[in-house]
Amino acid sequence: MYGSIYGFYNKFTANDPDFIPVDRLTYGGYAQSTFTVKKVYKLELSGWYSSPSIWRGTFKTKSIGSLNYSVQRAWNRWTFKASINDIFYSIPWRADNRFGELFITGTGGSDSRNLRFYLSYAFGHNDVKTARKRKASSEDVQNRIGN
Repeated sequence: MYGSIYGFYNKFTANDPDFIPVDRLTYGGYAQSTFTVKKVYKLELSGWYSSPSIWRGTFKTKSIGSLNYSVQRAWNRWTFKASINDIFYSIPWRADNRFGELFITGTGGSDSRNLRFYLSYAFGHNDVKTARKRKASSEDVQNRIGN
């Protein structure tokens, strides 16, 4: 399992009094865990989260995140993997801004929820021969001087 967390505080005050000062404590994290089942299946669960934050100094954003899942099966030299990303479709963002009496709302995102399939084959030799032990030329000279 792997995980990380972060946190920071932002405060923005503009020279123009029509911009409303904004400040916000932002925190979030990422976690990933992989499980092996019967030595041939790998299951992976991962996700990230970011609390509401400030974007471009004046926009207050809503929280966003993603939950992802994949299953992998290996046999002989083949590997098949299926994964679904952003299961709850929570990556699209929304931000609000206020300038005087003007309220601005922005939204955006992408096709973050998707299902992917992978199939791969490993070419080449299964066994890699160990490298033979080679003597350095300085070692050979050292042996002649010492005798």
